[in-house]
Amino acid sequence: MCNAYRLTTDQEAMRRLFRLPPAADRLGNFRPADGVWPDQDAPVVLGGEAGGGAGGGRTLELLRWGFPPPPGARQPVTNARNLESGFWRPWLTAAHRCLVPFTGFAEPHPARRDERGRVANAWFAVRGAEVSAFAGVWRPWRGERLQAVDGKPRRQRVAGDWRLFAILTTAPNPLVAAVHPKAMPVILPPEAWDAWLTAPWEEARRLVRALPAEEMEMAG
Repeated sequence: MCNAYRLTTDQEAMRRLFRLPPAADRLGNFRPADGVWPDQDAPVVLGGEAGGGAGGGRTLELLRWGFPPPPGARQPVTNARNLESGFWRPWLTAAHRCLVPFTGFAEPHPARRDERGRVANAWFAVRGAEVSAFAGVWRPWRGERLQAVDGKPRRQRVAGDWRLFAILTTAPNPLVAAVHPKAMPVILPPEAWDAWLTAPWEEARRLVRALPAEEMEMAG
């Protein structure tokens, strides 16, 4: 999966589609984003004990995209594929699964290469959906991440306690595979949202599959 997605909708639409009361919206003043990139904060739906909402319900909160890098690496890990790895297993429990709202995601298109060799993205979306959701996992972490500080033009490395998320990926459907044959994000249909947030892993892992190509479109 290319490390970019869009969330070009507003908080009211997200609250409505994820069935959230206003008190469960903890985003502050969120501005629709034409591009969400690694190591940026983005809206995530937490559920149950993780969300801490009234009655243990869902909440909509800002988390940072990208798990801490493994030893010897420097970049945050944004996408999860090998779910048998010890890197991911601790975070596959219901308490650490989440929904990541999006309106489109990008993959580099090999046929869209300019004279300098730069590859432009193709954008994909769920057909007819106002907002969709990736299957995600999240974790707490203490360490240094980039953060805007005192109005300085460049973000600085700041130590602190963070909540980080990653997006699950899987083998692509034919629509995405024509552009990016390695992987695509796991997109959950609305009827699967509750199970992803609450079900035992033996049940939830069956949701880790590609959305059918006929339910998607190339959006740009």
